[in-house]
Amino acid sequence: MKIFHRFKPNYLVVPLIVIFISWFSSLATFVGIDSGWYDNLIKPNLNPPNWIFGPVWTLIYILTTVSFLIFWNKIKKDKYWYLLLMLFIYNAIVNFSWSFAFFKFNNIGTALWLATEIWFSVLLLMIFLWPRSKMAVLLLTPYLLWVSFATYLNYMLWSLN
Repeated sequence: MKIFHRFKPNYLVVPLIVIFISWFSSLATFVGIDSGWYDNLIKPNLNPPNWIFGPVWTLIYILTTVSFLIFWNKIKKDKYWYLLLMLFIYNAIVNFSWSFAFFKFNNIGTALWLATEIWFSVLLLMIFLWPRSKMAVLLLTPYLLWVSFATYLNYMLWSLN
């Protein structure tokens, strides 16, 4: 069957890794939400309702996973291939770490630094992916836009509290 001939193990492995990472980092988020700590923060006027974050991050994780799969399966190993791989891994690490810094450890300043790192890692991914796959970059665009907004929110929470 042709469909099994084209199937690659990373079509299953990569999404499972993303699901595990997002599930594990959501545990830290729920700790902060359940403790009441987040609810007691002074929030900026543009702070969206809590229910919006889950769907937005789910969409971003899906788009980022597809972008990574395009990178992994379609882009030949050129001189920037390992840099791109390290940027994807670094982005996952700082994204994961943000939930723990902010919600688990209630450290808004460290979370702000991590949000900035996330933003720069997405921007660098987009810059280095652009000549290799415009589709992979387009899939990352909502991520960069949302992290820009999230970094603003994080900054405002840090300055207000």
